[in-house]
Amino acid sequence: MTLMILSKDIDRYIEVVSKGQTYTPVGKWFLLLRRSSLFAIAVFRYGYWVQQKFPDKKHKLIRVMLNILYHIGRKVCMIWGKYEILETTPVGPGLVIADKGRIVVGANKIGSNVTIFSNVTIGMDMDGKKSEIGDNVVICSNSIVYGPIKVGNGCVVEPESVLTKTIPDGLSVKGNPARVSGRNVDVQSFIENELSA
Repeated sequence: MTLMILSKDIDRYIEVVSKGQTYTPVGKWFLLLRRSSLFAIAVFRYGYWVQQKFPDKKHKLIRVMLNILYHIGRKVCMIWGKYEILETTPVGPGLVIADKGRIVVGANKIGSNVTIFSNVTIGMDMDGKKSEIGDNVVICSNSIVYGPIKVGNGCVVEPESVLTKTIPDGLSVKGNPARVSGRNVDVQSFIENELSA
């Protein structure tokens, strides 16, 4: 299951970031070693798998041994690309994060086909309450999303925004504090603008 989800992450990365390039099945998996963002996603998926597969105390020894590998990978992610994705966060398939890094993710839940660009923090408020991100969401560079809020499906958090309030499906927001800047947004155009910046 984890490998299938990771495969969807890689496929979406190729579709979004490496437009027009084709890879052999083996070459596709070698991208994990060449792209810091894909390596970070693989490490996160592995950490999440360990948490889900061995949740109780009867598997403590196995979990400790598997977590050693996870923590080594996590440290590499922090050094290589400055990525930190909380391993307890359920994330849908098709996650794409920026190769430029500096991304911290600690949400309650993240949906499918979410795109996160560089210098983004998805965090908790002072009480430890976290955000929930819907499907097909784009969080642009230099943005912060935090607190017990929900970001609806198909939303865009524009560059340099700070979002602290729930937003319904299909909106774009920008500013500090973030305010609605558009409705029924074309998520793909925001992705293309961020990639060309």
